[in-house]
Amino acid sequence: MAAMVMVLASSLELSVLLGVTSLSCLVVFVGVAIGLLLYHCATEEDRSRCWKAACSFYLIGVAHGFVMLNGNAFQLWLPLTLALLVAALAVARTNYLQKEAAFVLPGTYIVPLLAILANSYMTAAMGATLCLHFLAWLVPGVLIYLLYGQYNSLLNSAQDAERMSLVSEHADKRT
Repeated sequence: MAAMVMVLASSLELSVLLGVTSLSCLVVFVGVAIGLLLYHCATEEDRSRCWKAACSFYLIGVAHGFVMLNGNAFQLWLPLTLALLVAALAVARTNYLQKEAAFVLPGTYIVPLLAILANSYMTAAMGATLCLHFLAWLVPGVLIYLLYGQYNSLLNSAQDAERMSLVSEHADKRT
């Protein structure tokens, strides 16, 4: 895997490599903001609704940023702005709890939404080509991570041991 990363990194221009790194940081910041929202959701149903709304808010925000930064027509600007507001309202309608934690959700949902919006505009400012380069790195990386982790995770051995002990307990009860 390290050899593949070295080959890819050596074949790209430094500006593209730096841009992809910056874009990955922006995506991680969005993940943290969404994680804060999800952590403070009251129920699993609220968490599911918030996940969908926050992801939609980010994707619509990126599209809105592309439209705004490229000076596209008003016909595209207005529907995307309305969709962005609907997604923000969906996040706002979620029930949140202030949990006893080392980190309290600042401004309930307002600060994470502003962070997601700012990062979506910065993502759009990076340009479509760099976003495609990022996806070209992200998709194979996630696939390799999932395929490798599926077979090499320490949790697999722990789950197998737990499953085997449950099977043996169940067999002992039958006899």
